[in-house]
Amino acid sequence: MSIGEEKKVVRVMIVDDYMALAESLKYHLILEGFEVEIFDEAPKALIEFKRKDYDVVLLDLKMPEMTGEEMLRRMREYGWGIPVIILTAYPVRMSNVKDLQLGPFDVIQKPFRISQVVEGINRAIRKREVVTHPKELPVSEVPLKHMTSRRGRESSYGNERKAGI
Repeated sequence: MSIGEEKKVVRVMIVDDYMALAESLKYHLILEGFEVEIFDEAPKALIEFKRKDYDVVLLDLKMPEMTGEEMLRRMREYGWGIPVIILTAYPVRMSNVKDLQLGPFDVIQKPFRISQVVEGINRAIRKREVVTHPKELPVSEVPLKHMTSRRGRESSYGNERKAGI
């Protein structure tokens, strides 16, 4: 980082109906330097997600009203390619979640260590920066599926190229 250059604060959204866990996780992530907001219901989180930019979502699978799986499905339908890390106490194999073609970045089993979550967030951010901001490839060589905006949506440039315009 050069002089005068600010380090970007990573914004994390936690969606979990177990507020004691969410509050504790928020506290620890703030100590690690993340900006964190928590939501106890997926519909509230989706509304907020439309209004603000987040870098990573930590998402519980089993919640009342709308499951984490349904929230993830809606995020993908809206075109949001943001990294999602599933946090769950239920036995879930990554292959089962990927079979749903919802594309979570990772699955972390509860109970977990804070270091596991921090490492997962950092890996997701690094991968997102590589995918959305490739430095080595000229634009003409970037695969269209990687042409995304800040929220992970396909850019209109990528869609025009895909359509041959």
